[in-house]
Amino acid sequence: MNKGTVVVKTIESEVLKNNKPNDPAARELYVYLPPDYENDSTKHYPTVYVLTGFTGRGKMLLNDQAFTPTLAARMDRLIAENKTQPMIVVMPDCFTYYGGSQYINSTATGRYEDYLIDEIVPHVDANFRTVAERDSRAVVGKSSGGYGALIHAMRHADTFGLAASHSGDSYFDYCYLPDFPKAFRAIKGDVKKFLDKFWGEEKKRKGDFDAFNMIGMSACYSPDENAPLGFRLPFDLQTGEIIQEIFEKWYEHDPVRLVEKHADALKSLKLLFIDAGTRDEWFLDIGAKVLISKLKEHGINFIHEEFDDGHMNISYRFDRSFEEISNAVNRKSWFKGKLQMQDSISNKQPSKLKRNIILFLIATIFLIAAMFYSCIKSLPKITVSKETPIVFHASGSNAIIFFEVIGDGKLWTLYPKGRVTLHELSGVKYGEVPLSCKQAFPQDLSPPPPLIEGGRYEAFVVIFDGAPVRVKFTIKDGKTVDVISGR
Repeated sequence: MNKGTVVVKTIESEVLKNNKPNDPAARELYVYLPPDYENDSTKHYPTVYVLTGFTGRGKMLLNDQAFTPTLAARMDRLIAENKTQPMIVVMPDCFTYYGGSQYINSTATGRYEDYLIDEIVPHVDANFRTVAERDSRAVVGKSSGGYGALIHAMRHADTFGLAASHSGDSYFDYCYLPDFPKAFRAIKGDVKKFLDKFWGEEKKRKGDFDAFNMIGMSACYSPDENAPLGFRLPFDLQTGEIIQEIFEKWYEHDPVRLVEKHADALKSLKLLFIDAGTRDEWFLDIGAKVLISKLKEHGINFIHEEFDDGHMNISYRFDRSFEEISNAVNRKSWFKGKLQMQDSISNKQPSKLKRNIILFLIATIFLIAAMFYSCIKSLPKITVSKETPIVFHASGSNAIIFFEVIGDGKLWTLYPKGRVTLHELSGVKYGEVPLSCKQAFPQDLSPPPPLIEGGRYEAFVVIFDGAPVRVKFTIKDGKTVDVISGR
């Protein structure tokens, strides 16, 4: 099995300088390059940013363990097994004195949101052969890293077009509130004294991490520059009574309460993957259920999965998210022709012969497109009107080969990304065809298998604002397609 390479860079951050806890502004950045990265200097790759959980940093994703592969070894295997495309994986360090940053800005910890968006992403795009566009850039994380992935998908959908959250912090009433009394007992009324003792002893006591976690979350969610340590806890240090005013500040960061505000950004994502174990110790499986209920309310598409496990040692779930990312990521720009790349590198204008070759290729492509369009004009079509309830009309046994979407006086032509795949669900066969209006031609020009009488079919249609529409329909009399559900 071919192996990729891990490159270590030191980033001298400007935005992290002079942070309140005096954490280092110089951070190590670990970058995984796929096995074929050095083989072709014209090939560019999608990028996946992996965010670690609380008390984690990027380097820890490469820890050698007996039964769990490093993230680099996992990528090597997934690529070798053709489960994912070759991708660049970025592992940043956003650790703080308080255990983490939740990957957001806070006056108590530092500007880690800006660090990731304004410094890390541009640095990676400038120094590695990435496909430097949001539809080829994903953010993934587990636990606090999963929270970070959700938040960045909401706030920075212009940077990350794909997001995956494994057991990410969500629905704070369940995932944090039960630990308040545990933290209260461990802190014993003095946060500074607790922190000094926590950092001074290598072996941690039972309950220490409950308190450390609540302190870390307070530094991220309820900073207060007037407080002695720059933040306030959401409960009284003498009585343990919850201070609702401060806990309300936490709610402002809860993903379930942010869906409505960032609905348009979430709708624009090419992928939103959410999972959690059904035995999660912080009830994040329930938090995920609450989160997806909010997503459904706002018509946001997502993939939600549950698995039989707890919160710890679930890095194997990266197999699923990376596979989904690989399937959804924009692949159009992966390979940039050698002619174009060489001219760009040398800063020379293409020769006359090269220009003629390019013009000939363009003309050929348009000719093929015209011929193909002429051929498929006779095929069944589906018409969508934005001004009226979504209506679909089609006829014929290959009704989902070609779609036209009409709205706002404009016409979009959609093609299937691949052949219809037939599945069986509860004894009923159905086909599924993902569609994209960003493709010039279908990837597979061969006809899909005929639709089956009485079969149930699904397709995703991308309309206007980029929001997918799920179309379900059945075949009757071999010709008529009846829509059974729309948007």
